[in-house]
Amino acid sequence: MVVFAGYNIYSGTWGKDLLEKAWGKINVFYAEHIKDPMIFIYNELFTSKLRDKITDEVALKEACDSLKRMLNSWLGDNFPNMSEEERAARAAMMDVSLIEKEFEASVPNAVRNVVTGEIVRSSLIQMQFIKKELLVAMNAIDQMMDSNEFNFRVMAMVPAVASVWMARKMVRFIMYSLDGQRKSRRDTYDQFKNCLLGIDRLLLMRDNPPRGREVMRGGSRRSRASTLGWDYENNEGNDEGNDEGQCNSGEIYIGGSSGDKQMSLNTHTVLKDTDLGMLMVLVYQCQQILWGERRRFVVSECKSAHEDLIELSGERGFVSVTQQRSIIDRMYRSYSFLRIEGNHVVEF
Repeated sequence: MVVFAGYNIYSGTWGKDLLEKAWGKINVFYAEHIKDPMIFIYNELFTSKLRDKITDEVALKEACDSLKRMLNSWLGDNFPNMSEEERAARAAMMDVSLIEKEFEASVPNAVRNVVTGEIVRSSLIQMQFIKKELLVAMNAIDQMMDSNEFNFRVMAMVPAVASVWMARKMVRFIMYSLDGQRKSRRDTYDQFKNCLLGIDRLLLMRDNPPRGREVMRGGSRRSRASTLGWDYENNEGNDEGNDEGQCNSGEIYIGGSSGDKQMSLNTHTVLKDTDLGMLMVLVYQCQQILWGERRRFVVSECKSAHEDLIELSGERGFVSVTQQRSIIDRMYRSYSFLRIEGNHVVEF
């Protein structure tokens, strides 16, 4: 269908003209913003070829020499008492101040001076002076262009770079729109963060949970964590082993006299098999995101995060819940894709 629509557009006169004009604009844009700047930058950096000059240096030198000779001749005819050294110095400096004064004094007798030729001679010298000044100004423009041409060429490439960047964004947007399974970089980071958040929640609920209210059951005094459904050992000598749902832990008992309430602190808590299985599923999902979308991550961060996940799962040795939570905290501090600025994930 796309091919058929393109054929109909091109077969018509207006469509053909539109495509030809568009192609011509693309060629001009390519020449002005990509080809010519790159050629100049290459010549500037790697060759001795220079840009074409606006000013003819030979013409500038000849204009200066001609003006000096004209001034020297005019000063000799109108100021015969002037010393040779002063006349040569004024001619070398191309000083036309005396000509300006004589030109101003000859205005009241302009008709007579035109006949004698003094005004014409002064005008010709002034025209030569203006020509010299124009060539000097053009030479200054050349020098300025030489010193800034590289910057101008680099700035000329900015529209091309911006166009390529926008085209890349548009192509990626179209690909994401056509393929619903593809995700943006931010979506990938959010998915990894959600898996890591699930691990953090699991470890937080299993890290030294407090004892529930003590109740009497069957004549024995036991402690129950009603909110978690876990049973812990009584600290008064009724050892019946770990009940179902209890996490494996070592206990430190702190208490005073026999009438005081005692409390137990669970240290070196490790996950039970069911919780460990859930942890392994979440770790596997994180690893799948890392290696499945590894092009969206920095290589060093991807390898380091994979190593942290291995330590988190206990493959490098037994770890307690507290150690696992410390690993999670370290990951949040270390990796750029987990950092947050405001309400957005930092993108690179």
